[in-house]
Amino acid sequence: LTAAGARALDRHAAAAGRTLQVISQLRRVDDVRRVRERIRAGDLGRIRTALVELPLWRSDAYFRASPARTTHELWNLAYHQLDLAVWCLGPVDRISVTASRAPCRGPGMRQGAFTAALEHASGCLTTVRYTTEAFPGRAPRLAFDGTAGSVVLESETAVLDLAPSPEQVPDAGLYAREGPATTAPSDWLAPHVVQLRAFLADPRAASPPRLDAGSLRTVDLIDRLQQHLNDTNAPL
Repeated sequence: LTAAGARALDRHAAAAGRTLQVISQLRRVDDVRRVRERIRAGDLGRIRTALVELPLWRSDAYFRASPARTTHELWNLAYHQLDLAVWCLGPVDRISVTASRAPCRGPGMRQGAFTAALEHASGCLTTVRYTTEAFPGRAPRLAFDGTAGSVVLESETAVLDLAPSPEQVPDAGLYAREGPATTAPSDWLAPHVVQLRAFLADPRAASPPRLDAGSLRTVDLIDRLQQHLNDTNAPL
C-alpha cells in the first residue's frame, strides 16, 4: 500500500458513501497523548533525536501461521510505533537504511534486522532499530530527546520523563537512568476498542475523520522503508 493508493481507496470509499480509516489506536493511549502535547507545546525544547526500537521475538511457527505475516511484516509489527513517531514529530523528508546481511533463522522468509535513519522536516533525526530475533522479546520503545527534556516510553508507558531546570543539571549532564513505569501498563486492546466504537457509532464524526494527513504520512513512510529494504536485500 502506498500513500497514493490509500488516497485512491479513500476516493472510492467517498464515492460509494463509505468511510475509510487507518487503524491508529495507540494515539489514544494517555501517556502517548501527553508526550505529544508536551512536544507540541515546546516543553521538551527542540527534539533533536528520537528512537524507535523494536527488539521483538517471533518464532518460525508464528510466521508459518499466516503468509501475511511475512508478506506484510512491517505493516504487522512496525506500523504502530512508526505511526507514533510521525504523529509526534511530523513528516519525514529523507530515509536511509542499513540492513543486516546475516542469514535469518529458520526458512529465511522473515525480514532481517535493519536500522533506519529518518530525517524529519523539523530537523529531528529518528533512528529505527528492528529485529524479530531478540529472544525472548522486549517491549517496543520510543525515546524523544529534546534540548529541554527527555521522555522514554516502553509499550506506550513512560519509564523516563525528565525536564529539570538548567540549574539542576551539571555541565556534564545527569546520565539519568530509566526507572520502573510510573503508571500501570494499559490494556493493549483498550485503545483499539475506543477507536472502533467511535468509528462504528458515527463514522463521519470519528476522529480522525476519514484518512488524515498523519495517517497518510505513516502509510507513505512504511512503503518507502519497504522499498529501501527491497533494494538492500536484492541479490548482489
